[in-house]
Amino acid sequence: GSARRQHTATLLRSGDVLVVGGEIGRFSDARTSLASAELFLLDFNQFEPAGSLNEARSDHTATLLPNGNVLVVGGAGQPTAPALSAAEVYSPLTDSFASAGDLEQARNGATTLLLPEQEADLVAGGSASADENDSLDSAEVYSLSQNAFTPTANLPAPAYWAAANLLPDGSALIVGGNEQGDAARYDAVAGTFVAAAPLPRGGCETPLVTMLATGELLATCSNQAFLYDTSEPAMHAPPPPAMIAPRAEHTATLLSTGDVLLVGGGSSDPELFDPNQSEFTVIPGPRPASPDRRGHTATRLVDGRVFIAGGMAGDTLLGSTLA
Repeated sequence: GSARRQHTATLLRSGDVLVVGGEIGRFSDARTSLASAELFLLDFNQFEPAGSLNEARSDHTATLLPNGNVLVVGGAGQPTAPALSAAEVYSPLTDSFASAGDLEQARNGATTLLLPEQEADLVAGGSASADENDSLDSAEVYSLSQNAFTPTANLPAPAYWAAANLLPDGSALIVGGNEQGDAARYDAVAGTFVAAAPLPRGGCETPLVTMLATGELLATCSNQAFLYDTSEPAMHAPPPPAMIAPRAEHTATLLSTGDVLLVGGGSSDPELFDPNQSEFTVIPGPRPASPDRRGHTATRLVDGRVFIAGGMAGDTLLGSTLA
């Protein structure tokens, strides 16, 4: 696949993976957002070009909708430019992108989460520019039936690159996105946010949150890991499951075994979190070369493998690999 970072990768119903947008160029040089998209074909283990975005973008979000289409929201047309308000929908049937209207608020680095019972997509927070000081507390909802966005209640605090997960009761948990590590629960029926227990120990701005088979949520950031008990609800650290390597801009992928795979973000050694033992371990034995990536994506395929796309190691843009 094409080398890129700050893109999205979405598992389609077919088992293929749609990789959209992103950027090229070193952090120290001029960077360019991409309009290109490509498909990783599971059955053939290879890439083919997909339709192009109507607007180049990076730092956007992509959500698989109940009808099998993919909603692409916001981002930045250029890495240092103001955020985009335009949204697009990719159809696997036509292999093309079409307009999904405009956001009420242009946003970059937002948090999106599918609300299955409402057939809607929650879009919360983000930034009006590439500057986290412009972070937003506003939120809106995309309706699949209306192909349009409408405002909903505001977050209790601004959140930029927060994490989101659907809880068993159908509400959405938004975690992080600011220095305080704030958290909030969104009631999709009432259309309201309420503050939830924040991350402890001074917070974590950009955690990754993974739903475990136990019903708990694992939050990882820096060298910290926390478990969120959805029945209490409260964020707590068990006898600390210390991560082996500090990580930021890593990926956390739930495997078919119930373990969570952490890749990149400060270490070239992937590690596993075992929820039964509440501990992290380095993956033993030989494995494919795994440079320390940042700005990549990791997607669990239907055959159990993990598809790692793009990212950057130092000043080198990376292609894709399988773990």
